[in-house]
Amino acid sequence: MNKLIQQLNYLVQQQQLELKKSNRFSDNRIAATEIVRCLDHSSVSSFLKQINKVSTEEDIERERLFGTGFYEALKLFLDSSIKESGFPLFAANQQTINWINQVLINSGYLGYTKRLIKLTEQGLFKVSKLGNEYLFINQTENPGREALGVEDFLWWQGHVKSQESDKHRMLELEPIIEKQLFEEVEVWKDYFIKYGCTQELDEFYELSGKDYRIRYHSNDAFPIDSKFGDLNFGEIISIMEALIGYSIKHKDHCLALLKKTNYKINPWNIHTLPYRLDDLANSVSIHKKLNFNSVYNFLENITLNDENIEILGRDAGVSTPPTIRISKELVLRSAAGTLINPFSYLVRALKLNYERDYSIAVNKREDVYKKELYQLFPAVNIFKTSSNINLKQAGKLVTDIDAMLFDKETRTLILVQLKWYDDFGPSMQARNSMAHNFMTQAVKWIEKVSEWIENNDPKVLLNRLDKNPKIENQEISNIHLWILGRNFSHFSDKEEDKRAVWCSWYRLFRVIHENPHLNNNLNLLSDFLRKNSLQHQSLPNTGKQTFQLGRYKISSLILE
Repeated sequence: MNKLIQQLNYLVQQQQLELKKSNRFSDNRIAATEIVRCLDHSSVSSFLKQINKVSTEEDIERERLFGTGFYEALKLFLDSSIKESGFPLFAANQQTINWINQVLINSGYLGYTKRLIKLTEQGLFKVSKLGNEYLFINQTENPGREALGVEDFLWWQGHVKSQESDKHRMLELEPIIEKQLFEEVEVWKDYFIKYGCTQELDEFYELSGKDYRIRYHSNDAFPIDSKFGDLNFGEIISIMEALIGYSIKHKDHCLALLKKTNYKINPWNIHTLPYRLDDLANSVSIHKKLNFNSVYNFLENITLNDENIEILGRDAGVSTPPTIRISKELVLRSAAGTLINPFSYLVRALKLNYERDYSIAVNKREDVYKKELYQLFPAVNIFKTSSNINLKQAGKLVTDIDAMLFDKETRTLILVQLKWYDDFGPSMQARNSMAHNFMTQAVKWIEKVSEWIENNDPKVLLNRLDKNPKIENQEISNIHLWILGRNFSHFSDKEEDKRAVWCSWYRLFRVIHENPHLNNNLNLLSDFLRKNSLQHQSLPNTGKQTFQLGRYKISSLILE
């Protein structure tokens, strides 16, 4: 096994060297720019195909490959040359486009291979070799549970509602915006794009940035009063809304220019925008009424560069950056980085650049989580406690209860452990660490709470409910323990302790929305969550997946 892993790691290194040698440009910054352009062009094209319902499996797989290969490719070319002043204005042609497409496809395969290696090292896959083929076989009993959990988030994303006033105003502006987009945009220097702005355009895309933002994963990652340097998270959200709005506006101007030129301009050259970082900070600070220096320092900190890419882009396929340093003065504003899950990247950047502030903000999550949980249960028969509860035995602290609910009608007591970890995305290293910590801490809590209940009268806990004379001397017929993970609660290779209900926040939200009668009956809700968990579900067997890496085949197989 170790020998095969060593062979594969060597193969990956050799393929990386081959890709680096294939560089067609004397300036690595052009190659780096083409990588960003490739991802942006693919993302915008995919967006349009999805709207028009013409996406093919090949389109989806190519976009997945580009996303997986982005950091793998960019690491080959993003170097100290980005500290130089100036930047060559380069218009791509079909030859350079074909080259960079192949670089990203091959880098995607490298990313897949590195992920399979990591999963094998963690014991989730086994690898064997026959001839020139390396075969990875999944070893978990419930493959795909994490992917099924993502479905609950996607459902939630589709049910987030904008403020009605914003929605109404955007509908009013739409016909004006469509006309102004066409009027303001024009070709610049034969291959590129420029456009002006109007009051209506600024207003519409500011609202658009807000509308998009509320649907992104991790846009609520911290309490809004959490400080990161000079800014609180609420102010950081407003900056991200501005960046999102700018990118939507740029995308729409690009589409307008294509129509205006009868599709004669190459969209590849216009989706990615070089921008002075100080100009970007100035625009944001004016629109959001924030201090320029605070905005500039924040944008500088979250911008990807040659020094932080190994950390922020450590794992293949993780979310990409809104801005990438490309010269001493300029950054690339990436459509994909801003419009595809920008907050997941943001959380990683905040953790890297504001380590102490990040730790403080994480510790403040629980109060927000508890408040949101209680808001799901407005029925008059459901009582809650606003404070944490310490369980003691013989005067010694055993553990604590993060949240507690009591259903007076069914005499059901719910004891909750709230677990809010960052989203690990496609990072197998982060997944392995979080899965271990999540499960170990949860099982330990279940054990301690169960033992306390056996040795004590749980009725004493009712005294901790927010004061209400109607629950005095109430009997308890049912007790349920909940492990409520914010972003995840199930892992393909982990078995849950059946003494508790395991559920993610998005799963709970969806179940209550689709079964509204359950949010005023905590006993039925607990039984439903237990019976409809992801425990016995798995993805369908997709068969053997194979791709070429150099002269070798890399195959993966999921066995049910």
